[in-house]
Amino acid sequence: MIRLDLPRPRSVNELYANVRGKGRVKTKVYRAWRDEAGWMIAAQGKPAQLFGKYQIQIAVKRWSARADIGNFEKGISDVLQECDVIDDDRHCERICIYWDDHLPKGVDCRVWIWPEEASS
Repeated sequence: MIRLDLPRPRSVNELYANVRGKGRVKTKVYRAWRDEAGWMIAAQGKPAQLFGKYQIQIAVKRWSARADIGNFEKGISDVLQECDVIDDDRHCERICIYWDDHLPKGVDCRVWIWPEEASS
């Protein structure tokens, strides 16, 4: 199992913008978050890449009553793929994401990833 702490995830509504003549592009906010998340992964001793089917559990500390928990998974999965923690987010077999106000101080998001075979 892999466990990683990440910065407060960005909503899918903040990830991309439509730019005339270019189409959909990553926003400045999303690029900054991906950079920060990449540094955090590296600082935790980036794990060996997990290949094939996997499951993911995501705990997020609530910071707003208006935030929609379902909007955070995409950015997290994409950064895990970009940082070579997983080989491809299309291999995800199960996602569990939930609010967790009991995460340790300074931890806004904690992610656990494990191979699908481990749960059989």
